[in-house]
Amino acid sequence: MVCIFILRLINSLIDSQILIKKTEIINRTQFNYCKKDKIKNLNNAQNKALNQIIKKFKHKNVCLLHGITSSGKTEIYASLISKYLIHQHIFHFDLYLTQI
Repeated sequence: MVCIFILRLINSLIDSQILIKKTEIINRTQFNYCKKDKIKNLNNAQNKALNQIIKKFKHKNVCLLHGITSSGKTEIYASLISKYLIHQHIFHFDLYLTQI
């Protein structure tokens, strides 16, 4: 019942041109990266984690990186991948992400 009321209200606002109805298709797999995009510099804690991951990969091909939201886990992944691609290290790794 409430849903129908809200839908009618929104349609009424569109009809009176208070709201504008717009349809947009967003492709979540298309990225606009360019060569100027750079990996951010890691802070001390991130560098420590990165070095520990690289050290662990010498003995095991699996590593768990966990941290709170916005702690910089993705930046650590980006740095690890960058190091792999730039230096062409030959090691296999699996990373698993958890959030607290």
